[in-house]
Amino acid sequence: MPKHKCKFHDGYSNKWTFIKQGRSCFEANYGVCNCTFSIEHGWKSDIKQHIETVKHKSSVAFTSKEAGKITNFLIKKNADEESKIIATEVTMAFHIARHHQSFNSNDYECTTTNSIS
Repeated sequence: MPKHKCKFHDGYSNKWTFIKQGRSCFEANYGVCNCTFSIEHGWKSDIKQHIETVKHKSSVAFTSKEAGKITNFLIKKNADEESKIIATEVTMAFHIARHHQSFNSNDYECTTTNSIS
């Protein structure tokens, strides 16, 4: 165990592409499970210790399955009308929330959009 705190170096990212610097120079972010952990006690042992955690193992198992495929997020060509309506409503709600708009201010936009189509 080193007598001084270990700091993150760019060489770590070169050796392991999934490791990035965390919130401070004493932390690392593991890209697979998006977990930030301390490396100040000894970076190699801290990384090995993180890999053995339940959180890391469950994240790796989840991402290795079909959950990450882009086709799971696309609407299929033969989707029924109800699915398309739900997707449109969710998209509109996300747009309103993303741009910090009021639902009341977008009520006029919804009626205008309905009259156009």
